[in-house]
Amino acid sequence: MSAGPRPRAEARVGLSSGVLLGALLVFALTTELPWDLAVFVAASGGAAAVSLRVASGGRRSGTAVLIVLLDLGILAAAAPNSWPAGLAGGVAVLGLLGWLADEPGRVTGAMRRAVPSLAVTGLAFGVAWVSAFLLPATQVPTGVVGALLVAVLLLATALLTRPEALEQEPPLAS
Repeated sequence: MSAGPRPRAEARVGLSSGVLLGALLVFALTTELPWDLAVFVAASGGAAAVSLRVASGGRRSGTAVLIVLLDLGILAAAAPNSWPAGLAGGVAVLGLLGWLADEPGRVTGAMRRAVPSLAVTGLAFGVAWVSAFLLPATQVPTGVVGALLVAVLLLATALLTRPEALEQEPPLAS
């Protein structure tokens, strides 16, 4: 007995949208903008992107992503060079990647399927964050971080050259 086709995800405000908005707000609070302006920028950009994607049923996801990227760019330009801002910015980008994985019209369960690619991205972000802010600039830690970064790049390359390792659903029909 074969199961029928898996249901498609609907355009809705779900967990990934909440994570994206929360991460944008946390990032906004680490910037050097006045807190009310920072919250306005993060909330309006994130809410506009989520609303556009939901209202269009996912047909305008590309425009919604551009809105979030513009929002992230504004916040990043106002962010100080500090470890909290770097950490919050990286988490906001991971929130964006999770939101992108939860694309309307795809087979449900995209967030669960996105875990390997998000884990590789998170590992690379973690290595870069630790090396930038927590390790002294001596030769030994720099070599260790360089080796970890090369390992992450090799892992990412291996996973990206084998898309079936990351994605196990057929592409959407255009």
